Amino acid sequence: MDLKKLVKSFLNGTSDIADNARLAEIERAMQFGPEEVIRIMNIDATAFNEFRAELLQVYGNAGIDTIAGQTWRYPNGARAVVRWNTLSPRVETYARERIGGLIQNITEETIGNVRNTIADGYALGRSRNRIATDLIGRLQDGKRVGGVIGISEQQRQWVGNMRAALMSDPIKALDYTKRDMRFDTVIKKAAKDGKPLSLAQIDRITAQYSDKLLKSRGLTIARTEAAKATEEGKYEAWKQALEKTG
Repeated sequence: MDLKKLVKSFLNGTSDIADNARLAEIERAMQFGPEEVIRIMNIDATAFNEFRAELLQVYGNAGIDTIAGQTWRYPNGARAVVRWNTLSPRVETYARERIGGLIQNITEETIGNVRNTIADGYALGRSRNRIATDLIGRLQDGKRVGGVIGISEQQRQWVGNMRAALMSDPIKALDYTKRDMRFDTVIKKAAKDGKPLSLAQIDRITAQYSDKLLKSRGLTIARTEAAKATEEGKYEAWKQALEKTG
């Protein structure tokens, strides 16, 4: 199992949504409310098709390896040829309900993040341009960094809390373990001098923090779901073998 490949496929899904969104279109859509923003951002489960395929492969490989690792016999002692059946109704159910359900939850949480980020942005008096950038991230070296696509609601709140700390008491931002430590010098200087950080500095620091949270979540999801898929694949392999051998 290639865990890095699984993480990358998850991050590719979040990037697909962010990279295909257009800042100007999001700003215009805000005039008509968050549902219009969600519509033009095209947030749906198909963005994670690569992740779906990779996770299903982990499940299938576990089944194939389990079957290949045993010598199967019928009750009379004769050798049985057992092959992994990808068309088993249980395999199809696993792909649809377990993997599909996971991706649907990620998608729905992302949609919730969009609604809440817009509401919070207006409450803080942020411009539409800055809110739009809060949603899909900031362009850095040709790619989007930060944003709320793919992070959990709790992580989204952590980003908001860090932003609040940077605005009111920058030194508190050093308590966030997933922060980008390259900004520590800037934060400490602002705290020492008693001068506020600029909005551009705060946006950049929180974007990098959000980006690290996304990568952390990708790794957590990959580890957890790969372990579950492996065990479920093994279990399904034994069921298929017992159905074949009686």
